[in-house]
Amino acid sequence: MLRTKKEESAEELALKLYEQDREAAQQKQAEEAAFAEIEVPVEYLQKARTQIAAKKAGNKNQIVVAILIAFAIALALTSIMLIGQPPAPAPPVVIPKQTAWLLETSPGAEATTTIDSQGFTELNVIKFGNEIRYFATLRYPSDPIETRGLSKVVVKARGTLPKFRLRLMQGTDSYLTPPMALNPVTKQYEFPLSQLQHTRPSNGGNTNLGFGKPDRIDVLQVQTGIYVNPRDASGTLTIESINVN
Repeated sequence: MLRTKKEESAEELALKLYEQDREAAQQKQAEEAAFAEIEVPVEYLQKARTQIAAKKAGNKNQIVVAILIAFAIALALTSIMLIGQPPAPAPPVVIPKQTAWLLETSPGAEATTTIDSQGFTELNVIKFGNEIRYFATLRYPSDPIETRGLSKVVVKARGTLPKFRLRLMQGTDSYLTPPMALNPVTKQYEFPLSQLQHTRPSNGGNTNLGFGKPDRIDVLQVQTGIYVNPRDASGTLTIESINVN
């Protein structure tokens, strides 16, 4: 059978407290008598007790302050780490071969698009016409593409036109690859986004702003006309894939 511990009564606790206080008083009297014998005023003993108590309290406060400071530093470092972490990069952009490219041509130009046996869109330029600014351009119909964390554009293309280039637009600014030579056999082209030619419309022309990378791509074009091919050029261009990664 288990026995529970007998609870202490109020009378017993009172006697215990009385004995503790009496012993403390006797100890205090003995200490004061000893100081009196060596002719040291009792108030110095009281000062010493006060200083010791204050020192103990101060030490406790210092420990509490140190803990609070350490906690504040840890919290600040955690906040800095969270704030300083770069945002997650945008996912790679893959333009599928089934994309219905939009064809834009200058007046007088003759060009068509068809789907070949592999499902790729093929641009066929018959002639560019006589306009000063002649073009036959494929445009990718998409929402804006974020480029944060992306570093290059990779294109697979083939054709009988001499050359093509990509134009990435952010607002009215253009970011251009150099013209790239085509081959009837599929070829892969890679170009760093940071090395795109950055231009901006001004006074009826374009201002060259050097090399740069767009923060986003509002419009993606594949150009074959002016600045890329001579006016009398003709032939085909098939874009098999464009990846931005």
